[in-house]
Amino acid sequence: MGTCNFDGWGKPPATLHRWKSQRDFHGKAWLVAILTWMSGCGSAWALGEEDTALWIRGSETLKPVLEAWVKPFHERHPDIGLHIQGGGSVKGIAALINGHGHVAATSRTMQEWEAQLAVASGFAKPQGQVVGWDAVAVIVHRDNGIQALDLDQLAGIYRKHRRIARWTALDNPLPGCMAQQIHPLSRTTKAGIYGIFRARLFGAHLADMSRRLTFTRDDPGLVNRVAEDPCAIGYVSLSSLTSGVRAVCLAEQSGEACITPTPERIRDRSYPLIHPLYLYTLGQPQGDLKTFLDWTLDPEAQAILVAQGFVPAH
Repeated sequence: MGTCNFDGWGKPPATLHRWKSQRDFHGKAWLVAILTWMSGCGSAWALGEEDTALWIRGSETLKPVLEAWVKPFHERHPDIGLHIQGGGSVKGIAALINGHGHVAATSRTMQEWEAQLAVASGFAKPQGQVVGWDAVAVIVHRDNGIQALDLDQLAGIYRKHRRIARWTALDNPLPGCMAQQIHPLSRTTKAGIYGIFRARLFGAHLADMSRRLTFTRDDPGLVNRVAEDPCAIGYVSLSSLTSGVRAVCLAEQSGEACITPTPERIRDRSYPLIHPLYLYTLGQPQGDLKTFLDWTLDPEAQAILVAQGFVPAH
């Protein structure tokens, strides 16, 4: 892993010169501080000038799709290489803003202040392309009898000052769950799905979400923890479900019919926690970037995305 070396924050790699103009932005300490936080010092890295392949970094949710795309894309375009790196949507956005990647893969929409950081750094404003759709599935142990939750109840479980701390408060006693204590699990704060989940439950009051949670780096890790703990609850991509866990039916409000997360309910937009999957570039893609972005909407690429458990872009 690299260290906190950001190459002076002034000269993006040579392989990005085709897609953006550049400006010396030494001395912008505020930008250094924000991007250092976003990227995470332990994983800082930079493209080498000799590297002519496209670097795609970001969402752990999208990473399996991106990796599955590499071979068929290379067969169509053998002169264009693809390098894939995960780490979370926040890291992908930070890499794009800092000139350390050509494409940011995200499971959430880039925020306006993030886009403006790129502009302030002399980059073209990032542009996003939707390549598919996903749902945030709220999961419990397969033997947990809870049938449905509404978003207010879910917020009560994940709130900083928890209103719902025991399964019995939901009229759902669990044999084998000591003191009936709910064990809420979460993806890390750098994951796009964390941002989606928190914003949907707490809106403008993002700070209300508890930080005293058990955090996991990726979906498989969270799924495994829930499958092993009958007291646990968590949230993951719909594509990550296994037989060891069960997705809970969700309602927008108390008293409303709940909706089970399925591809059909994503397509008709009826499930409460759906979100698009994005690929962001600096400005409108051109050249090799455009070739790749156009291919991601090709029937071949979309079929691969569907096979990974997601819903196609259109």
